[in-house]
Order: sequence, then C-alpha cells, then structure tokens
Amino acid sequence: MNFLHRISSSFRKGDNKNEKPATLAAAHAKHILDFSEGRCRLREENTQLVIEKEDGSVVSIPFAEIAVILLSNANVSVTQSVMQSIAEFGGMLVICDYRHRPVSMMLPMDAYSVPVQRLKLQIEVSQPMLKNAWQQIVKAKIRAQAHCLANDSVKCSLSEAETLRKMAENVKSGDSDNIEAQAAKRYWRALFPEIEFHRNHESNDPLNNRLNYGYTIVRAMTARAVCATGFHPALGIHHCNQRDAFCLADDLMEPFRPLVDQIVRFQFNISKKLETRKLTRELTPRVKEELIYPLTKRFNVNGEKRKLFDIITLLAQSLENFYSKETAELYLPRIEHANGE
Repeated sequence: MNFLHRISSSFRKGDNKNEKPATLAAAHAKHILDFSEGRCRLREENTQLVIEKEDGSVVSIPFAEIAVILLSNANVSVTQSVMQSIAEFGGMLVICDYRHRPVSMMLPMDAYSVPVQRLKLQIEVSQPMLKNAWQQIVKAKIRAQAHCLANDSVKCSLSEAETLRKMAENVKSGDSDNIEAQAAKRYWRALFPEIEFHRNHESNDPLNNRLNYGYTIVRAMTARAVCATGFHPALGIHHCNQRDAFCLADDLMEPFRPLVDQIVRFQFNISKKLETRKLTRELTPRVKEELIYPLTKRFNVNGEKRKLFDIITLLAQSLENFYSKETAELYLPRIEHANGE
C-alpha cells in the first residue's frame, strides 16, 4: 500500500454508549492516514472508510479509529459522505500542497462540547493572563529544545543545552525580551552544527521538508485537541494572524516541536553514518513513516506512559482551568521517550 500510510495509536477505551460518535472516537485506537501516491477513491460504507485502490483491491478502516487523514495527492477522490463521517467521528481532514504543507484543515463542529462557555472564557481573558500563559509555553518550548540537544539519540551540544535551560528561566511575561527567538538561533546552530542550516517553512530543502511535515502532524493533533476541548482554534494566546484559523493550535503546539526536531536529527545522523545515503528532498513513503511513527508511541510523563494526543489534550484542558483562574499553571510536563516503545 505505497499510497497509504497507516500508523496505529492506542488510547484509553471508553464504554459510555450514550456519548456522541466524536467523543467515543477520541477514546478508541487512532490512525494517521497519509495519501500521497497513486490513484484511489475514498468512500463511506457502514461507518467504515473504504479505500478503493487503482489495482482493484479494497481496504476498510472504521471511522472511529481515524484521527487524521492527510491528502497531498491530486489523484485521490473523496466523497462528501467521507468528509461528513470523518467529522462526525471527531477526526480531521488535512489538505496539503505538492510540498506536503497544509493549506486547509477540516475540523468537526460537533467536537465543540460546550462552545458558548469556552468561547466566553477566551473572549474575556485578560492580557496579563495571556502573557502569563505565553511565558509558560515559551519556557516549556526552550526547555524541550534543551532536552532535545542533550538527548542520547541526537548527541549534540550539552553546553548549549545548559545555556538554553538558563535562558528559559529568564523568559518574562509575554516573552517581552523575545528570548524565544534568541534561543532558536542557538538551538538550530547546535542541532545541525555540521551545516549552515536556517529554519524556513517556505524552503524545499531536505531538512525543512521533514520538519514541515512533522509539524503538520503535531499541528493537526493540537487542533483536534483544542476543538475536542471546546475552544475556538482561531482565538490564540500569542499568535493573532487574521488569516490563521488555528492560532490557538499554533500556540499550544510550540513545546512539542522539538519532538519532531529530534526525529529529523536522528534521520540526519543515520545519513551521516551511511556515507552512500543522503537525505533526499522528496518525502518518500518510508521517510514519512519514519517521521510519523515515533509520534504515535507512548511517552513517559510524570511517571506515566501517555500518547502524544493525550498529553496535548491535557494541555488544552488545563487552559480552561487557567482561564477560569482555577489554576495558575498550564499542563506542560517534561516528555521522555518510553523505554521499549
């Protein structure tokens, strides 16, 4: 199935038969489906996604098990009933361009369980609280970058990792000194010291292509979590681009970007070991699987093993308690890869 990548991800199973499909789906096993090659047709039948391939073979997957569908192939046709069903079961449909960058995301409206209450919280939250939330997010992101540099699989600069940790402690409310940007310059130099790398989401080089694709997965997960929690994704904490419908997702995903960076650096290490193998600009099916699969595994968080979507959902849920002044801290734990996962 070279046109389709199916990466499984298990979540806690719910047993409440009175819940809506979108709520039930969030408690079942999840898949990220990536359609990037070959011709196929996607249709719905008996709450199953039916994939009809060019060679006549057929694959079926329950909609309740699908978290995200990524389409970056003009040769894939999708029926209206498929789009309706993926939304009803709480999934997300992401449309990508030829560079595999997201140009559209379809989110389920039914995922907004208590839209009025959450929207009111978002609208009425004060600027000092937003600045405090952004301070916490930037600190968590820089700490995660430091952890990435110090990770055994990355094997970069321990001294730079310690420098970033110290920089994180100096982040002020609203990151008024722009420590995030200062840390980013040091971070990217330390992550890829062998080359003159510049992070650019518009670039088409092998490293930026991989980072963009991995961030697309995390952004989709975060947008799902935001909407499942009942927040409006366009009302961000720091990001406020009028053309961005997912400002809040862009805010909350920041501390999880280094998880993707670590995977890409590991791929870079492999390419260095195998002198005949270089990082290709093209995102082949194998490259995509290598990028997605680590994100579906369990992570160690505060002594527990959790899936990334679980962790992001807990962060989104903590935002409600933060906005309602029930807590002063967002859920931003240190994340470690679980042994044996």
